[in-house]
Amino acid sequence: MSPARPTVLTVLIERLRLRHASPRTIAAYRGWVLRYMRFHRGRHPRDLGERDVTGFLSALATRRSVAAATQNQALAALLFLYREVLQQPFGWLDALVRAKRPHRTPTVLSRDEARRVIEAMDGTERLVAMVLYGTGARLGEALSLRVKDVDLDRYEVVIRRGKGGRDRMTMLPESLRSAIAAQLNHVAELHRRDVAAGRGSVMLPDAFGTKSPGAAFDLRWQWLFPATRSYVDSETGRLMRYHLHHAAVQRAVVAAARRAGVTKRVTCHTFRHSFATHLLKAGYDIRTVQELLGHRDVMTTMIYTHVLNRGGHGVRSPLNGLDIARARAESPPIADAMPSTHLTPGPALSLELEKARGERHREQDRRAVYQWLAQSDLTPSMMGLPDFPDSPVPTWEEFCGDYGPHFFDGSRPEVGRSFLIEVAGEAVGHVNYDGLDSGRGIAELDIWLRSSADCGLGYGPEALRALTRSLHEAFGITEFILRPSRRNVRAIHAYTKAGFSMLPLTNEEQAKVYGAGDYRDTVVLHLRWPTTDAIRPG
Repeated sequence: MSPARPTVLTVLIERLRLRHASPRTIAAYRGWVLRYMRFHRGRHPRDLGERDVTGFLSALATRRSVAAATQNQALAALLFLYREVLQQPFGWLDALVRAKRPHRTPTVLSRDEARRVIEAMDGTERLVAMVLYGTGARLGEALSLRVKDVDLDRYEVVIRRGKGGRDRMTMLPESLRSAIAAQLNHVAELHRRDVAAGRGSVMLPDAFGTKSPGAAFDLRWQWLFPATRSYVDSETGRLMRYHLHHAAVQRAVVAAARRAGVTKRVTCHTFRHSFATHLLKAGYDIRTVQELLGHRDVMTTMIYTHVLNRGGHGVRSPLNGLDIARARAESPPIADAMPSTHLTPGPALSLELEKARGERHREQDRRAVYQWLAQSDLTPSMMGLPDFPDSPVPTWEEFCGDYGPHFFDGSRPEVGRSFLIEVAGEAVGHVNYDGLDSGRGIAELDIWLRSSADCGLGYGPEALRALTRSLHEAFGITEFILRPSRRNVRAIHAYTKAGFSMLPLTNEEQAKVYGAGDYRDTVVLHLRWPTTDAIRPG
């Protein structure tokens, strides 16, 4: 008796596995071939031709109104069916027209919206959402993480077999370390109980299970986000544990966005879009973001650069220059109703002395500013070992010597003064001026924010805009400089993006122009009034 002839679907799956297609690709192609056969009332694909394929694809667009990407996936499945499975390389296959995919701008959450959505979640789904936003991983990539892919000491995560079958490295946020460590402990305990109960194995990639059969029971190969239930593997008959299902996380994200009051369409992939957008806004190089996202072509990453521009690719609308009176004072524009960045002691950055506030808050303000400078997660990017051996982190006494009481009580505005950058009443950073030379119209500025979480949100440029305008009005200052370290690449990039330009001055030239000092490790960034209106949001 001759063996049974393999079915079309069986051969399809074998050919896809031969090409190391992902399980999701195999499931998608199998589903499209099934729908194609059912559409034509069970007729064998070998008996169907160009008109039948076109009719099926047209029905998808006209009857089911599927997206262009979905229609193209169906076409890809049928092309593979005829070329690789049925081995019928008809000429009409090349003539099939792919649907034109429209250009769509990705949905991006603000940092506050991302926080609200994540806070509205709980359990493992919440941790997965934090990994999506913190690493830029796709949902499938995050759920496929195994214990061995996380390096807590180096703050690294290895994404295995991502889109296109490529591996890549991304960061593990410091704020996630404790949560991931707790998750690893949970996985270890769950695995111990599974092994004791005669279970404890997981699916291994490709033929690795044949090469190393014991690896399926190894803790290192266990899923970082395991499912709550085990299943019986159809091939081995073993009780195995799979990772958390995609649908569970997807439902949790949608429900959390609804509870958080976010009106945008939020999916798991929205966190990936937001990750890339916020990195670019923070001044990171697009090539770096490309590598973190795993894009093969930088043009794919370029879609996120829309956030680096103001509307119309940075063009300033002529309407912005008109002083139009409000028609109804009781109905202010939305922008005015939102919390705006301002500088203590007032939204207009008044330089009038407010000694009452200075006496009451001077010490706690100065202590907070010192902590942001010397004890925050931004400190290593500004000073201290290992990157800045010549710029040690100052002690509290050294800081107080450099930033005397007049910086915080406003008693000597002609010399220098500090201001807190506040958003909705909460201090998020500090900006000051020093080295004021009203004779030459020059002032040196300095600025630092509370933490990395406050970077990339436009607070710095808005604070610099307010300070430069106030100094110009009060003292006639027309030139402003910043002098960051040459090695503080992130700050230099942020300042130049905000409108400052780098002056190619030697150490001797800097000393001649700005006075005696040590300029070996600094660069001079310059802004001339009235171009301060050109300070762009970060």
